[in-house]
Amino acid sequence: MRQPSPLIIFKEKTWLNIEHLLNMSSDDLEKWRNLPRPVADRLLTLLKTRGPQTAADLGRALGTTGENARQQLGKLAAEGLAEPHSEVRGVGRPVQLWQLTEAGNARFPDAHAELTVQLLRAVRTTFGLAGLDKLIDARESETLANYKRVVQAVRQITGQDGTGFGLSQRNVTVSTVGLAPAIRKLADEDL
Repeated sequence: MRQPSPLIIFKEKTWLNIEHLLNMSSDDLEKWRNLPRPVADRLLTLLKTRGPQTAADLGRALGTTGENARQQLGKLAAEGLAEPHSEVRGVGRPVQLWQLTEAGNARFPDAHAELTVQLLRAVRTTFGLAGLDKLIDARESETLANYKRVVQAVRQITGQDGTGFGLSQRNVTVSTVGLAPAIRKLADEDL
């Protein structure tokens, strides 16, 4: 079997070109959509679209029992596609939630980078380079304004002049979404 291109969908051991899909009659398309899918695929899709879920919730969504869903989730865990984690929800035992692993997430296409490039091309084509520059400048200004609000909030939380909440700077965590230059810039703020 040949390698799939981004314009090909796999379902029920059948590679289907998007062009073919677009040219299908509505009856044929409905039949193709309604083909039965393996429970494992349906569980993975539910976890991807709904986020972490209990086995009971997943069982209800599949029209089966929580125990049946738990057995299938155990198989997915053995394959490294799903994993359980406990979450405390009030009084009583922690709730066991199931979520996708990195390998489970990798089973789904991630077209964020491609979408970003397509949007930037569309902006450039529609509004020209000046429009694209204007969009980038606006995003840059928004990012800088957000940064300034974070710095102001950290100063207020730590309030070394006695007006803040009195938390130690060591107890304040700020996410910079993994951007090393932003971490260094924040460190230079003399907080």
